[in-house]
Amino acid sequence: RDSLKYYVDLSTWLARAQAVTSGVSGKMGEAMNYLRKVAEDFARSHKGTAKDVIEAYYRMATSGIEFKDSLAAAIPIVKLAMGTYSDTVQVAKAVAGIYRLLGDTVEGVTNRQEKMYKIVDILAKAWQTNELEVNEVAQAIANFVGVAKQYNLTFTETIALIATSHEGMIKAGRAGRLLSRVFEDLSKNLPKVAEFLGVTFKPTERID
Repeated sequence: RDSLKYYVDLSTWLARAQAVTSGVSGKMGEAMNYLRKVAEDFARSHKGTAKDVIEAYYRMATSGIEFKDSLAAAIPIVKLAMGTYSDTVQVAKAVAGIYRLLGDTVEGVTNRQEKMYKIVDILAKAWQTNELEVNEVAQAIANFVGVAKQYNLTFTETIALIATSHEGMIKAGRAGRLLSRVFEDLSKNLPKVAEFLGVTFKPTERID
């Protein structure tokens, strides 16, 4: 009976995932079979379940992220949720938002899988060292992303700024708003800063 229920549930989870899947180059059925294999292989060797993996995939795909990127994110998201004692759905929603906003600023990676693991590794480090929850990071990024893009900040640099703000008891979305204000104020005084430092640079240039 339990086995039958599992396969009925699994079919439901996969059908739900298929409904939001995009960017499949081959047959949709083959793509869902592969998602199932990835989910079940993970469940056999980890504490997480196949449902967790498919749920993480679903939340990425729901955000308009294509099949290969959503699939690459699924297991790293489940591991992040497990490692931070967080809810898989909430972590997946947060990572999807972060990926859409700053995924193109992740440096030092050569493929999708490396990119997703770098994102979750940095988020896990922020949680471990700064007690910064993933959903708090997502809120802060949503309020800071425009300025972060303007100043060509990388994903790592952006998280470092948010984590530093968090250490100063500036939480979640408020951190993003205040960081935006700091950068805007700085941009108004760049000539004075440049004069003091003896350098010349433009407001939109990245400062290394």
